[in-house]
Amino acid sequence: MIDDAEQRLRSGGRRIGHARRRVLERLEDQTEPVTAEVLAGELDGVHVSSVYRALAVLEEIGLVRHVHLAHGPALYELADRGSQVRHLVCDGCGRDVAVPAALFAPLQRRLSADYGFVLDREHFALTGRCLDCAGAALESEP
Repeated sequence: MIDDAEQRLRSGGRRIGHARRRVLERLEDQTEPVTAEVLAGELDGVHVSSVYRALAVLEEIGLVRHVHLAHGPALYELADRGSQVRHLVCDGCGRDVAVPAALFAPLQRRLSADYGFVLDREHFALTGRCLDCAGAALESEP
């Protein structure tokens, strides 16, 4: 991963640098998307503004992507990991369910064929209610 990052950065006239290297190393260890603030808290000697700048450049060259889960801050993950899943977020309890990205391929094809619309299925999570919260809402109705 680091070698790929160095090659992509150099081809664009940039260098890997300390903050970018450390951010990539931490993202490699993450199993779920994480905020820039969490990353900064895990990186001694790297200021949160440096983390944001590193993430922006790494996203620009296609190594990192961000996603918005409901109303919270942007979460970051390695692009190759994030391309495999999409997120469903419960409006009630905030539960995040990662589902295979391929699940949305038929919808994307249908929207393109029937409406001439290309769906950006990566940037935002789909929100709704998990079964527990949906059931609790139904039970509390008079």
